[in-house]
Amino acid sequence: MNDHTPTGTRRTTLAVAAFLTFAVALAVTVLVWPLRDPGPWVTTTQVVHADLDPDGSVTDAHHHRRQEGPDGAARTTTTTVPTDELPVVVQVVYLLDGDPVDPADLHGADGDVEMSVRLRNTTGRPQDVTFTAAGDDLTATLEVPVPLLADVTVGLPGSWTQVGSTTGRVSASTDGGTTVRWTAALFPPFGDTLADLTVRAAVDDAHLPDLRVDAAAVRADSVDAFAA
Repeated sequence: MNDHTPTGTRRTTLAVAAFLTFAVALAVTVLVWPLRDPGPWVTTTQVVHADLDPDGSVTDAHHHRRQEGPDGAARTTTTTVPTDELPVVVQVVYLLDGDPVDPADLHGADGDVEMSVRLRNTTGRPQDVTFTAAGDDLTATLEVPVPLLADVTVGLPGSWTQVGSTTGRVSASTDGGTTVRWTAALFPPFGDTLADLTVRAAVDDAHLPDLRVDAAAVRADSVDAFAA
């Protein structure tokens, strides 16, 4: 959290991790597992960090890349990522006493609040898929997304009470507030490319919550464990 964040504004962050294989096609897809790399660098780890406005719109995004050589030497580079090319889009909507409210107007408000967080996996690309049906091999062109698994953390200040969520896990936080955590598979058949989290609470002199979204690709060799 930035200690210099203006009053009434909370920082929302999005960190995305995926396979480097898709970097050319998606421009911002990144890797968090060791990868054999040609040349002197033997491992590469990467992450994209994005800062979002309270409504989920991206203000800026950066791609951080670390490469390590066999002799232990390391090189780190940071580049700017176009804000409209992130593989996960976040949308945040607030209702106050049943009516839509701008995040700026929610600060200091009293009443019943509903916070909706929508995640959308934008990595789908047309691919020819071959499968067997009734003994025949068939090929169809399908929209195939990168298999992203998202972890969402919502940090609610103490002004949010009677917190409930139909999909998230609610727990107390050490600062006197409440934390809601949620995990969503943003790909079929374990989920969908669109997923929603809803948090409801009563607020008194409300302050905006903190929101963090981490998304990582499910590796092919971990699918069996994930399905279990």
